[in-house]
Amino acid sequence: MLKIRTDNNHYVYGYLTKPKDASSEKKYPVVLCPPGAGIKTIKEPMRNTYYVKNGFIRLEMEIHGLHPEMTADQFAEISTAFGGENYYLENGIDNRENYYMKHVYVACVRAMDYLTSLPEWDGVNAFVQGGSQGGALSIITAGLDKRVTACVVNHPALSDMAGYLDGRAGGYPHFNNMNKMLTPEKVETMAYYDVVNFAMRVECPVYMTWGYNDVTCPPTTSYIVWNLITSQKESLITPINEHWTTEEINYGQMEWLKKQIK
Repeated sequence: MLKIRTDNNHYVYGYLTKPKDASSEKKYPVVLCPPGAGIKTIKEPMRNTYYVKNGFIRLEMEIHGLHPEMTADQFAEISTAFGGENYYLENGIDNRENYYMKHVYVACVRAMDYLTSLPEWDGVNAFVQGGSQGGALSIITAGLDKRVTACVVNHPALSDMAGYLDGRAGGYPHFNNMNKMLTPEKVETMAYYDVVNFAMRVECPVYMTWGYNDVTCPPTTSYIVWNLITSQKESLITPINEHWTTEEINYGQMEWLKKQIK
């Protein structure tokens, strides 16, 4: 486990996994994995062991600066104090300079700074991979950081967030369901931080997956992001899937990243 400073006031934690034979003499691609939404611990760091077995260095990160070894009760207590598990997505949204997600976006770039500073990094291949909020942060990181050489994303959240104003199914976190969230000031901030702005900036290859039965991140919002990506891209559309992917899909994404290694 490691701790990364994002700026003078914020830190994030992460679990770093490396191949068993990792050393400064052996070089590997790196993969940054941002988290899904919520105030919770980092997912089990050894869940996707096939990454390290296939020669990747992988960083599973969190975004709130909360020690991942806290108990579930402690996370629940903090979540309640915040006003709810995903209340942070509203925090400071009246002003884009004060919005909570500003330091989250910066944290993802700082995490990439860390990964590309490792002596075991091969100096070329830097990947991002995630789903839902993690998918959003993967596209955002790829749009902000030209060191990213390939991006894997599942059903990205934070996409077309104000779509409800134009009669569409807007993206997660569905601000239309929250009191007084679609005011002009807040919509302006949403537009600034929306994934669609970063999708247009992505230059690396993208592999993107979404399902037609997803009500958390509606497929229309994924299509909007997909249509704005102008780099090389591949899609996997799963008509029956809701807000989840299968282990077969997850493993296939790792295989796709292997093909991107230069």
